[in-house]
Amino acid sequence: MSANNEAPGLPPSPAAAAPSDVKSAPLFANPQRGGLYLQVGAVEKGMAMVIAEGLRQHGLASFVAPGPSERIFRVLVGPFATQDEYKRAKAQVDSIDVGNFGRQYEK
Repeated sequence: MSANNEAPGLPPSPAAAAPSDVKSAPLFANPQRGGLYLQVGAVEKGMAMVIAEGLRQHGLASFVAPGPSERIFRVLVGPFATQDEYKRAKAQVDSIDVGNFGRQYEK
């Protein structure tokens, strides 16, 4: 992994992408300020990568973001431009039985 894939200094998160673009978006990113996301986990880096890749296999724009400590990373889906996009993605994540909750980033 390059230094760009570490927590501080990551690029902004990918915009909601078409399913064909989901797999080519950066796996590591920072959430956008004010962006609405689904958080699917806060786990160690390796597990976060596995979860994000699995969500991408379902066509979800997921990525790994910095977490509350150097060892914990968040798995996020989004950001969502509208409540309808958020609701559709939440229904899709719920349908594959993955725990999640909505989160808006202010930092």
